[in-house]
Amino acid sequence: MASLKSKVDVLWKQVLDTFKWSQTGAVRYDEENFASMKRQVDALTAEDISLEASLSQMRLHPGFRNEEAVGNIHICSNDAATMQVFVLHRDQQMPIHDHPHMIGILKVIKGCVRINSYTFKGYESKKPGSSVIHTLKQTSEVCKGDPACVLTPSERNFHSIVALNGEAAFLDILSPPYFTKIDGQDLNVCNYYREGGTVSRPDGEILVRLEEIGPPDDYWTVKGNYKGPHIEQYFPNHHSSS
Repeated sequence: MASLKSKVDVLWKQVLDTFKWSQTGAVRYDEENFASMKRQVDALTAEDISLEASLSQMRLHPGFRNEEAVGNIHICSNDAATMQVFVLHRDQQMPIHDHPHMIGILKVIKGCVRINSYTFKGYESKKPGSSVIHTLKQTSEVCKGDPACVLTPSERNFHSIVALNGEAAFLDILSPPYFTKIDGQDLNVCNYYREGGTVSRPDGEILVRLEEIGPPDDYWTVKGNYKGPHIEQYFPNHHSSS
């Protein structure tokens, strides 16, 4: 009799069935598969990935124990997607950063976080390493049990995340992963930003300026080992015909 697949194993297979490389050199997905994946992510809990077992080892690291570093648990990845968990201490913030040409799903599985999301509206100036952009800002508080948040290449692609009222953890699925070469685009490295005031559009809309900066000195991560259920190494065809 075949063993029952774990929820995280079934989810990873759905991730791989959802995101595929097209012949044009971009990751594509169909709405039906994406909706199925989103439902599975919404239902996932910390217990489903044995989060506390992974954290018990990570808590031995001085940087994490002293609440200086953000925790990071890599679960699995391939050329089309990556799945991992980030752990923030109370009031600790993941700085404003982007996800170039990427789709992301963020599911809080422990505690609560405040997410400041920014949607790109245009450049004020475009210079390598010091660009200034105009964005539409949205703020939301998301807790364990709430539906997952979604970002796309054109919507909410920039965000910062801060833990509220204690330790918080969230599952993070990104497609394609960082440091992927997409045809006709620059390598999708992670860029960091800070808020730099506001600007008013002629229609009265207030936009937030984001100033590109180097990686913040006070932001670093401690890697933890995934201690959850076994995940099969699936090898589907990741290339679509479109």
